[in-house]
Amino acid sequence: MLEAIMYVSLSAVLVSLTAQWFHVVFQVASRNKIRQRQHVSLKRLSSDLRTDLISASDFSLTPPQQLSLNVEGKEEIIYRISQGQVDRIVGDAQKPARQDVYRDLDDLRLEFVDGNLTDTSKIAFLNVYRPAKRKKLDGAAPQSVAEKSLMERPLLQVRCRPNSNREAVE
Repeated sequence: MLEAIMYVSLSAVLVSLTAQWFHVVFQVASRNKIRQRQHVSLKRLSSDLRTDLISASDFSLTPPQQLSLNVEGKEEIIYRISQGQVDRIVGDAQKPARQDVYRDLDDLRLEFVDGNLTDTSKIAFLNVYRPAKRKKLDGAAPQSVAEKSLMERPLLQVRCRPNSNREAVE
């Protein structure tokens, strides 16, 4: 009887350890799937942004949320960051001719930055940051923007200048 109780308790321990192991494996797989979707969205976004900026004659920036591109002979292109996604709107913002959405960017911080080199040359940056893993010892949340930026890792920076400015700089 004692041996049977030992075998049952040992079996219960092994089953619970196996269940925990499966939980961890599925959690890691889910996290990797999310990162892969983010990577695909960021790759598409950076490619489209570079293409649009190169074909643009000028841009205006409302940091850190919106970038408007003026393309000669074509409709205006607007990139807008909102709630874990980036919207690419071609044409009028109210009635777009085409709209693309780059999703699955929830835990990333994205910002558009104006990097003017000179008065005649403009350059646009898209900075992407991933929150750094914080130690759980310090339970206090960061208060200032500087403290928050110290806890983020730069993940990607896309920089390009409009085609009309290229001759002035290079």
